[in-house]
Amino acid sequence: MNSYDISAVITAHNEGLLIVPSLRSAIRSALCAEAEGFSVEVLVILDRADVLTKSVVESFRGSNTRIIEVKCGDPGLARNEATRVAKGEWVAFLDGDDLWGESWLLNAVRAARHDRRAVVWHPEVSVYFGEARRIYRHIDMESAEYNPLGLVIQNYWTALHFSPRDLMLNVPYVATGPVGYEDWDWNVSAVKAGAIHKVVKGTGHGIRIKDNSRLKSSNNARSSLSPTDLFRKIMVPGRRLAK
Repeated sequence: MNSYDISAVITAHNEGLLIVPSLRSAIRSALCAEAEGFSVEVLVILDRADVLTKSVVESFRGSNTRIIEVKCGDPGLARNEATRVAKGEWVAFLDGDDLWGESWLLNAVRAARHDRRAVVWHPEVSVYFGEARRIYRHIDMESAEYNPLGLVIQNYWTALHFSPRDLMLNVPYVATGPVGYEDWDWNVSAVKAGAIHKVVKGTGHGIRIKDNSRLKSSNNARSSLSPTDLFRKIMVPGRRLAK
């Protein structure tokens, strides 16, 4: 039995003061959902966090906020640990220097309540700010824009998704080390497991781009996806990707 409808998970590492607006955005989004009758726990995962980040997070500790320290050293494995200890039916992820729109959790849980399939929910847009500025629009797998083979060369979705906890337990992240696309790997693994990625209309996230970001390191190192037979199955005549 789940204690909450939603576990709002913030993964923290060495963000320092940058985590303050992230925590505030998570709390605002949680309060927005709670105002409409949904129960939300705020769960902060401190993964090998530095002293400043720990101190800032501790100042936000409250009755509905839990703080867990782990030593994963890997964003995917930290999300796995968050899923294991989460008490919500759905788990929503926020990196420690990014932002949720205020209505994100409310609109996402409403969409999830309406569609009980194994769905990974994403915002309609992600607004990138900081070292780079652009707007990224997420693709809905049930739209005409979706091309499954496009996943070979492009990650359609960020890691800040809203998903059933049961799905997260059945499809855990794999360790990718200091350089790797853990979110891209997981998105493909979820599709292979039969889940679908969908968009919550009218929602958005803020994604901070830093000069020393993990994504930039992965791009510079020319990292690639982990081996998978998903695309081979798609291309075999007579077989189609299940939706």
